[in-house]
Amino acid sequence: MMKKNMKLRSLAVAMTLAICMVAAGCGKEQERTVTIGESTSSAETADTTQEKETSDKGFSFVHNNVKITPNDLVDPLITALGSEYTYHESPSCAYIGLDKCYVYKGFSIYTYPDENAVDHVLQIVLTDDSLSTPEGLTIGDSADKVIELYGNDYAESDGSYAYTLEKTNLTIIIKNDKVVSIQYYYTDSL
Repeated sequence: MMKKNMKLRSLAVAMTLAICMVAAGCGKEQERTVTIGESTSSAETADTTQEKETSDKGFSFVHNNVKITPNDLVDPLITALGSEYTYHESPSCAYIGLDKCYVYKGFSIYTYPDENAVDHVLQIVLTDDSLSTPEGLTIGDSADKVIELYGNDYAESDGSYAYTLEKTNLTIIIKNDKVVSIQYYYTDSL
């Protein structure tokens, strides 16, 4: 069991790194570790801020009482999350500005700049089994649990189940009847 969990974690980390490399493929990537001090706002304030700054409703991930929805403004999220992360950036292939990736313990946030060079959440990727979706899905769960939690209204492609809600997409990748990746996307960014 331990060996299988290590394989799943290794696969999830490899997939996250591959996504970062693809997103950052147009330019030279820079990496640095940043530590933000304790957030001065409460979780309640962060939730209120998020509601005001979310332009579209859809699938969301919640970490430490901070709701993260694809297309949210990035700066308030990074402040509200307030923990150590690794940061990558490179010139964007698809947009004017920089593609950025914030890697936290258990998940990563990928961004895109809008026409005014303001960063928004493009994608959230859960990277290990230490976190779950708000509905209770964790990497390592069975494909049956995916259907139990999210239903049968999905598009399937090569072992991935893609659910769409408003302008967001929740993609769950299945290998050997187990969840190996959970990814949230903003679908209206290109």
